[in-house]
Amino acid sequence: QMVISIKWSASGTQRLLNRRRHYQVTEQELTGLLQAAFPGAQIAVALDGGHVDITVISADFEGLRPVACQQRVYEPLSALIADGTLHAVQISARTP
Repeated sequence: QMVISIKWSASGTQRLLNRRRHYQVTEQELTGLLQAAFPGAQIAVALDGGHVDITVISADFEGLRPVACQQRVYEPLSALIADGTLHAVQISARTP
């Protein structure tokens, strides 16, 4: 949820506009983003509002440290995290 405050002058008076924008994403959209980033991986997504639990099982993680694996999963979701669509992301990233 994002609140935008805009001031403008109309007819010599100041007005304040508060507008709330709700960005929403579906489990299918998140799965699609992750499948594009990790072709052939096993992906599970459970979404509850802005909270999401993600499991990615991929050979791409072979030899990587756990933090590096999580960073690779965060990467395709970064715009959704930055704009507040997702604000709590739990990631399990592992090899087959």
